[in-house]
Amino acid sequence: MFSRSILRRGVSPFLVFLRQTKGKFPMSQFADIKARAKAIGKAYRGLSAGEKSKLAAVAAKTALPKRKPKAPRKAGAYAKFVKANYSKVKSVAPAKRLAALAKLWKQRKGA
Repeated sequence: MFSRSILRRGVSPFLVFLRQTKGKFPMSQFADIKARAKAIGKAYRGLSAGEKSKLAAVAAKTALPKRKPKAPRKAGAYAKFVKANYSKVKSVAPAKRLAALAKLWKQRKGA
């Protein structure tokens, strides 16, 4: 939901405003996304200083979601084959190594 840059900076008052006004600016009311964005921006800029400070206070208290570390991916059969047979094609030109490994892979699969 949050991009990495938002996670570093924290939740902004504008993001809190967007969450609170979700559904009040449906696309069906606007010709395009640019018009919708202008209307949302105008509504945010139209808030009083007190309302903006309330949003800032809510934004400061809002906890950011913690990212779950991704589990390492398991190597597939072809990746294991490449790792085991890379030494056989080390003498081949670098641009042709993977092609040579693919040829060995097809021979292995065909056998």
